[in-house]
Amino acid sequence: MRNLATISFILIVVNLFGQSETQKLCDLGRSQSKKVVTNIYDASHVVPIDTATSITELLYLFGAQETQILEVVHQQRFNSLGRVVLKHLMSSGNGSLLYDNFRTVKSSISSTINRDKFDNQVSLEYFKDGRSLNGGIKKDSAFTNTDLSQDFLEVNLSNNSSSYSRFLFKQDLSLLIRRKLWLIPSIEYINEDRNYSGNGNTDSSFFTNVYYDENQLVDYYRWRRVNPSIGVAIRDSTCQLSASIISHNDYYMNRDKLNWQGLGAKLVVNRVKTTNQLRAKAEYHFSGYRKGGYKVQLRTGFFRDTSNRISADISSSLLPPKIYQIKYYGNHYKWNYNAIHYPWLNSAGLFYQNTRFKFQAHISGTTIKDYFYFDTNKVASQVNKAHFASLKVKKDFVIGRFKFPLKTNFNFGQSAEMRLPEASITGGVFVSLKVFKAKLKLDLGGQCNWFSNYFADRFEPSTGITYLQNDKLIGNYPFVDFAVSSSIKGASFYFMALHVNENLTGRNYYTRPDYLEIGSRFIFGVKWRFVN
Repeated sequence: MRNLATISFILIVVNLFGQSETQKLCDLGRSQSKKVVTNIYDASHVVPIDTATSITELLYLFGAQETQILEVVHQQRFNSLGRVVLKHLMSSGNGSLLYDNFRTVKSSISSTINRDKFDNQVSLEYFKDGRSLNGGIKKDSAFTNTDLSQDFLEVNLSNNSSSYSRFLFKQDLSLLIRRKLWLIPSIEYINEDRNYSGNGNTDSSFFTNVYYDENQLVDYYRWRRVNPSIGVAIRDSTCQLSASIISHNDYYMNRDKLNWQGLGAKLVVNRVKTTNQLRAKAEYHFSGYRKGGYKVQLRTGFFRDTSNRISADISSSLLPPKIYQIKYYGNHYKWNYNAIHYPWLNSAGLFYQNTRFKFQAHISGTTIKDYFYFDTNKVASQVNKAHFASLKVKKDFVIGRFKFPLKTNFNFGQSAEMRLPEASITGGVFVSLKVFKAKLKLDLGGQCNWFSNYFADRFEPSTGITYLQNDKLIGNYPFVDFAVSSSIKGASFYFMALHVNENLTGRNYYTRPDYLEIGSRFIFGVKWRFVN
């Protein structure tokens, strides 16, 4: 797998229960090639809801460059009282470039207990990511103008690495006090750590400044948040109303420590009926790190029938950027932007889904005042206004045994400071067959991913930020993947061929300036499912 410093997702695990097997494989393989060191985790994998007492699924994938992916999901039900869900995901391998290895672990456990007068939800999550950071290739010409393999390309950094961990504990308790009146105490604890290490002397050509140590450096930050709350709710079959107070923050840097004691209020309204639903949320912060900040959300949904769904949402927020974006002291970079204005974000969207025709469409628009970003000099800046709109369309065409999924995304009205590709398209063809008297199921197919060219943000390895650049366009390149799977009883067997068009459609497969997409690669795998 290529370096995680490429695109804005660290690891996207595809839902393994809604698509054809080969479509899942192509999506999973493609997602494994899209990682970033900013340590943002997004997992779309969901546990199947089943009436069985227990369900266990094991997935193991392996391939070139020591690629390994292990996923374990277990659900244990306790009659009608509740259930426990355990998940574990491990991903590791070596990238296509030098000094490009990584190891990622994501584990979680959650439990739900539902009684007449008592509800309790508890969840624990742990995520850790460690990797080498090579700073990207030194010369684009060595890649685009030669036939050299990625393994022979010179990179900017040799002995640099980062480690990021995140721990989350959350408990939501509901106690019936009287009739429809509920007491809702809850607590949330989040701990984030990022460490970066390197060699100052050998990195002097890549980093402009050295503030503390010219030989060996270790930069780190730690952000701890404790959010206790106590609220009340009035519930019936269709409505919930609650209010609560929040929170405490600690922020540690290499040579500094900050802390805030904060209070806030939160209001939630839920109303669900057969044909429509309404959800409203509002929060305001009286003190602490987010003092004076607020967020308001409103979402409505309408169900004309079992096939058609329409929903609309509108939101407004005035909240500060991440604390490490405002204040940071490191060996190569330091900044303190106390005078920064809170970005004011307003957005609205409309969503339509038709399950019968397998069609989805989503249109949204966003306006941001005092948009916060890092400019070409890696200095925090703000622009008075930035506008953005997007249109997403998803349609599955079915002809006989063949399925042709198509996903498109169009972005409009981007400013000079907010940059996204104007268009991205994913299309494929998949077919499912049953052989040997329907005892063996075969799924095969392929898909192509493409996005238009644009000036994508650069990645800075020591701080983990991304910043504007105006000298390198990326995109306008198709990534073609193929997959085959076979299933018999509770086992499935997989084969994937990723980026099969490498060197056939030009050498322009960047996912971020200076960072390359993976080359052609084969991956094998197996999945078992155990029920009860």
